[in-house]
Amino acid sequence: MKIVIEAIALLVLLPLPAWAGPFDGTWRIDSNSAQLDPKPWDQSVANGRYKCTTCDPKIDIKADGIDQTVPSIGSEPETMAVTVIDAKSVKLTTKRSGKLAVERVQTVSADARTLTIHYTEYPPRGGPVRVVLTHSRSGAAPAGAHAVAGLWRLEKVDVQSDTGMLITFQSTVDGLIMSSPMGDGYTAKFDGRAVPVKNDPNGGTIAINRIDANTFEETYSVKGKPLKIHRYTVHGNQMTIAATYVEQKATSTFAAERVTTPQAQTR
Repeated sequence: MKIVIEAIALLVLLPLPAWAGPFDGTWRIDSNSAQLDPKPWDQSVANGRYKCTTCDPKIDIKADGIDQTVPSIGSEPETMAVTVIDAKSVKLTTKRSGKLAVERVQTVSADARTLTIHYTEYPPRGGPVRVVLTHSRSGAAPAGAHAVAGLWRLEKVDVQSDTGMLITFQSTVDGLIMSSPMGDGYTAKFDGRAVPVKNDPNGGTIAINRIDANTFEETYSVKGKPLKIHRYTVHGNQMTIAATYVEQKATSTFAAERVTTPQAQTR
């Protein structure tokens, strides 16, 4: 009997493994595995103005390099400056509450068929995050407009910053804790109720639902409007992430690999 009691006591004192569910651990997203939505997006630089008709919200401002107020999906005021660098390149600079948030340098190839965007994001921490986006032209280039104008289809996503590819999940009794090196995260239950996203400049919320034993879905909303839906499906140490932009009705799929498990917790 003493041996049994000592064994039980030992089990109580031993650290519990934090890997309690299929989603637990740190996952590295493989951007090269992306299966991207074929729908093109539209922008124009002409007559001294920059327009993006497929952006949400739409943008229509002067292309004069000066910060101008643009519609913001979140609570922070947002500005954008569009600078024409030369005949093949433009730079878009976005600020939130006066702080640098995103820079995009767009450059068109010599044959005018490929658009490369060097995208740099400045998150609350872990930044900057650098991504190279490669697009192909869809249709003819608009007459009389800058080379970056027209319909573009995203062909490749190359995330060059490690912090932009990592995401960590940890199970709770009835939900998940999510975190990333960029400082965002949430603690939510699988009940579909929206909770605040930590350090989100838009003041967004997340709601999660369990689809089956190895699948859950998270819905990101701002001011009650759903903007993005991510569906995570786990197959052993591999994960498939289907990312849908609600307004654009566009879905892209990425693969991820479990690279670490959470550290054990003690009772």
